[in-house]
Amino acid sequence: MSTSIKTTGPLIQRRSIDERRTDGRLLNQSRLYVQIAHSREDLSLRGQTFASSTIDISPKGLRLRVDHPVMMGCGLDLWVNIEGHHGKFFLHGVVKWSMPSNKGADYLIGIELVDAPKTDHQKWQNWLSKFVKNY
Repeated sequence: MSTSIKTTGPLIQRRSIDERRTDGRLLNQSRLYVQIAHSREDLSLRGQTFASSTIDISPKGLRLRVDHPVMMGCGLDLWVNIEGHHGKFFLHGVVKWSMPSNKGADYLIGIELVDAPKTDHQKWQNWLSKFVKNY
């Protein structure tokens, strides 16, 4: 039985000077829920939950579109539901960068996934490595 996922474009394999990611990514637009687990800058943000959407995904991270800025260094809990995969992935990551989108009032954030206890980190990596090269 083969597994397929819905993508919105081809596999991206960028290797520019500014590119720090070492693994390939898959363009994907999926809805997910994000909860701020910790923030060094603003302790009142802890527990805040909001909807988001993926732009691209990889075994080691995600690029998300969000409605408001999220500070670098924030720890996030993520519930990701990828079309074509049965069930959700529960992941934990850290915001590595954040910037305004060129498409309006939303923001783009880069998340580096962390292998935290009680997450689906290993399951995510194993599943996604079937689709992403250079991992």
